[in-house]
Amino acid sequence: MIGFTFRHQHCYTEHGIVMNSKSRPILPSKRRRQVEIPLRNGRYEFEDETYDVRIIEVTCFIDAATIPNLRQKIREIAAWLSKKGTLIFDDEPELSYTASVFSIVPLEQIITAGIFTLIFECYPMAQGRTITEAYTVTQSPQELRTEYRGTAPAKCRLILANTGSSPISNIKLLIGKEE
Repeated sequence: MIGFTFRHQHCYTEHGIVMNSKSRPILPSKRRRQVEIPLRNGRYEFEDETYDVRIIEVTCFIDAATIPNLRQKIREIAAWLSKKGTLIFDDEPELSYTASVFSIVPLEQIITAGIFTLIFECYPMAQGRTITEAYTVTQSPQELRTEYRGTAPAKCRLILANTGSSPISNIKLLIGKEE
């Protein structure tokens, strides 16, 4: 059974929710930037590589022993889903999404069971885990390389620390991608 973890709580383990993916798009929609110019045909389109939010929909099923017990579980689930958090799916544990539930979540109740659809609005790209690589420079000049393994542009933070007793000078950094 594939589920998800949101805000450090697993849907099944913590809340008894059985999940079925409804829509987990391969790519979010690109953000459209167009301007209509008076007295000109068509539109001017600003071309860029920005994306809109990613919409992920999952259908959930929950069961309880009694109707009051179901209502209590639903209130606990509502509190859990009411804030922004990290969303991780069991079948992609190395990736996460920054997500929120903004839409109303209607519940279809059948005696002591309930079915509902969650619509997560997420940052457009999945985020991988932070990778830390440490290098020791032992000679001058010395070339060090690190490889970016993601499929979307991502920010990088480079920290240089002198752990020796001698001052360091004339550091040169070349950051870019090989063509």
